[in-house]
Amino acid sequence: MNEIEKDKKKGALIHQEFKLQAKTLEKAIINLNEQTSLVFEDIKGIPASASSTFYVDRPDNPMEELKTYLLTSAGNDKILFSGHMGCGKSTELNRFSVLPEIREKFFVIKYSISEILNIIDIDYIDFLLSFAAYLYIKASDAGISFTSGVLKRVEKWVNYSKADIEGFEDENKPVSLAKGIYNFFNRVSMILLRELALRDNVRKTIKRNINGLVSVINILVTYIDSKLENKELLIIIDDLEKIPDITKAEALFVNAGTYMTIPRCKIIYTVPIALYYSIKFKQLTGTFGNSFFLPNIKVREREGSGAIDPSGCMREFLKKRIDIKRIDKEAVELMIENSAGVPREFVRILRNSCVKAIAKGFDTIEIDTVRAVIADLRNEYERGLEKRHIDVLKAIASGEPVEDHNTLVELFHSKVVLEYLNDKRWTAINPIVKPLLK
Repeated sequence: MNEIEKDKKKGALIHQEFKLQAKTLEKAIINLNEQTSLVFEDIKGIPASASSTFYVDRPDNPMEELKTYLLTSAGNDKILFSGHMGCGKSTELNRFSVLPEIREKFFVIKYSISEILNIIDIDYIDFLLSFAAYLYIKASDAGISFTSGVLKRVEKWVNYSKADIEGFEDENKPVSLAKGIYNFFNRVSMILLRELALRDNVRKTIKRNINGLVSVINILVTYIDSKLENKELLIIIDDLEKIPDITKAEALFVNAGTYMTIPRCKIIYTVPIALYYSIKFKQLTGTFGNSFFLPNIKVREREGSGAIDPSGCMREFLKKRIDIKRIDKEAVELMIENSAGVPREFVRILRNSCVKAIAKGFDTIEIDTVRAVIADLRNEYERGLEKRHIDVLKAIASGEPVEDHNTLVELFHSKVVLEYLNDKRWTAINPIVKPLLK
């Protein structure tokens, strides 16, 4: 059985395991988890809400262009991928990474940076070290055996680093060279994620020999690439867009961007939306190269005109998860409009509406229930808004130029202001927030 046939079989297993449409509000909640991205592989233990059977494509989806670009490019491209929080980036990357055409040409290593690093206090040293660690660990787990020559070159750097990290504890029992390096990278990964005091020592040590780390990364990349038999290495790094502090994001992508472009392989980096709207993004594309943006789903034409959900995407999104007869028609319209075309927001409104309706003893969702959920969400947004945010929002609403760019970037990052695409880009205030301007 070849890889493409295996991928088809895995997809079939997932389709068999999960049913699409819940017939009750209680069962619908199982299909609704706003923190879950859809998964397109047969992975043990994934929740029902992550079933790929819930996937709905959207207009203006850039993934076909991204696929074409990667399949035809002969370079070690570094690609930036952005979009609003909750717009479906992780889902699209999960789906992209298992496409038969991608699997046929690439050995894909995809991982979430938030699972191995402290995303709140990320540093470029952390990133490079975690990159080397994950590369070595995933290649070893995939059955790639490194030669003694490669291992000795890596070991030289590992031994230098271990000896210089104050407080670093290593296993005393003898292990093979390959296992010793594996254990080192595992231990360092745990330090970066959880042991804050020791992490500073690791950073200082690695920074003193950063060129050694860069060399190790390319030694590993080059060797892995040589073992792939007519395939290329493609690394997809997700969740970097969740860096909450724009200054941390700039330090990583702008100030240390050259380090992130050094690995001799193709890499897709997710990038924070705040950085995408920063004046420094032009500098960023000059360093990295191409960028792709995943737009929100348009639920209204520009200026709020026309029918709700003109593409039908949001209704299809809903119908796959719950019997639409369980929701009042006007309530459906209200949900879609206030989701602003952001899938995660739509899931949150629908889930909260199910919970609120069940708590009141209802077996259907009425419009008053949805209004109550939206009021709760509006209160959440209001707590985080300051006068400067309101001033910028009023300027946007009245069509005036916005002078406070930093505040505008914050509003994009927090989904208070959203972007859509027609023939050209346009922005709108989140409909949940808009009543606060009155």
